[in-house]
Amino acid sequence: AHARIDEDASAVFLLSTSPAETSFELEAGAIADGTWIDVTTGAQVEIAGASSVPLDPMSFRVLVPAGDPCVDSW
Repeated sequence: AHARIDEDASAVFLLSTSPAETSFELEAGAIADGTWIDVTTGAQVEIAGASSVPLDPMSFRVLVPAGDPCVDSW
């Protein structure tokens, strides 16, 4: 996992190399609470405190906060 968080923009990249469905556990405060959008699928992910983000086998997710310009251009 990699996160880029600053005043102007935020993005979180999650990568799974597991052959089975898995989830990534985010610690409370790791990223801002709220709705995040997977820019590769348009799926919404709700983050509130410590959260679990599901990942399909051998997959990745790129999350940005709802309302981010990247979502509008998707």
